[in-house]
Amino acid sequence: GRMEAVLAMLDEFLPKKTNTHKTTIVIGTVKGDVHDVGKNLVDIILSNNGFNVINIGIKAELEKFLEVIKKEKVDCIGMSGLLVKSTLIMKENLEELKKLGITIPIMLGGAALNRNFVDEYCRPNYDGIIFYCKDAFDSVAAMQIIQSGDFSDITLPSQKGKSEDLIEARNSIKNELTLKLEEKRTLLEEAKLQQKLQDEVIDITLPGVNYDMGGKNPFRIIEDEMIDIFTSMGYEIAEGPEVELDLFNFELLNIPHDHPARDMQDSFYIDENTLMRTHTSPVQARTMKAKAGQPIKIICPGKVYRRDDDDATHSHQFAQIEGLVIDKNINLGNLKATLELFLKKMYGEKREVRLRSSYFPFTEPSVEVDISCYECGGKGCSVCKGTGWIEILGGGMVHPNVLRMSGYDPEEYQGFAFGIGIERVAMLRYGIEDIRRFYQNDVRFLKQFAKK
Repeated sequence: GRMEAVLAMLDEFLPKKTNTHKTTIVIGTVKGDVHDVGKNLVDIILSNNGFNVINIGIKAELEKFLEVIKKEKVDCIGMSGLLVKSTLIMKENLEELKKLGITIPIMLGGAALNRNFVDEYCRPNYDGIIFYCKDAFDSVAAMQIIQSGDFSDITLPSQKGKSEDLIEARNSIKNELTLKLEEKRTLLEEAKLQQKLQDEVIDITLPGVNYDMGGKNPFRIIEDEMIDIFTSMGYEIAEGPEVELDLFNFELLNIPHDHPARDMQDSFYIDENTLMRTHTSPVQARTMKAKAGQPIKIICPGKVYRRDDDDATHSHQFAQIEGLVIDKNINLGNLKATLELFLKKMYGEKREVRLRSSYFPFTEPSVEVDISCYECGGKGCSVCKGTGWIEILGGGMVHPNVLRMSGYDPEEYQGFAFGIGIERVAMLRYGIEDIRRFYQNDVRFLKQFAKK
């Protein structure tokens, strides 16, 4: 922004030529000086103010000047010397130009140059006009003279008047330029802001866009609620692979190859020893192997697979949350108390819980867990099929063989396990009659569960 303001200010300060000829100036810093930033700035300023700039770079040997002079009609030559050795090269260049009969006006400047050196060593060795530019004010004045073509008065600002007058004049010019610079910069910033406001305008008369709030799938609502209940009871979440080894899915759970219980969990086999897991119990087996005789308190949520024909109550893919607790002095009463707390939080404090004897190969004893019907309060209705009870999950005490195969002494450690179908809990909670609705992504179905 500052560079733009400087260039805009100089556009106003320097007079523009009215004829078609552009003043050509050859600029170069002599060999040994590195002045790229200043050189580029000078190029921009001069090019924007009626000059044809030919910049021969930071190693300006005499041959390069002469090469340009032969090809172009040059109106002025600019040389800059920042080091002492540069001024000596500058003097030699002037002597050679004089020998060649060249009298093009020359602007000399640089930190290593002073007026005495110019008067004593430069002017006597060159027949053309030499401008000694002590600072930027002298450079601007020299440019104005070169543009005008009138060389009757070539006295530059630093060479006029007494020192007090000169200081006052220079300060006046400095203040004027600073003021113009700030004014121009303010105008540029305001113009930039106005352009940005114009480009980013918003039509507030346009009608708004309504975004419908989606509904969370009831499957996820129930899963999150169940996990929250168990984690509040101190359970940790354990996960495992869905493509499982037969060893963990069956054998370590007391279901050997020839056991008829495998028929209840017919699954998708990848090869003879690898299958899609039929329950999340393999996560329990893996955890027991990893803990190697230490206490365990985990739940294992996840997808499971069985070769079922899909209908309103069956699916080849569904989800479970299984739980496992192993420690010393664990009994069936601990299992019942845990499940009573869980089921009352899910279905209400008025629910009663009963355990019925059942069979699972990995627990002994095994139980089916029922709750009193939340619809009729146990009196009998279509929901509970007239029994007053609804089967909700299965569980039992971990079989001694399972404990033994995973490195636990069944005489010292006991445990209980349970398994809950997430879709079944959700179907009972919300009265959903078809399990396939959980997987169809029907917006009409999901909107029923959106938060108001």
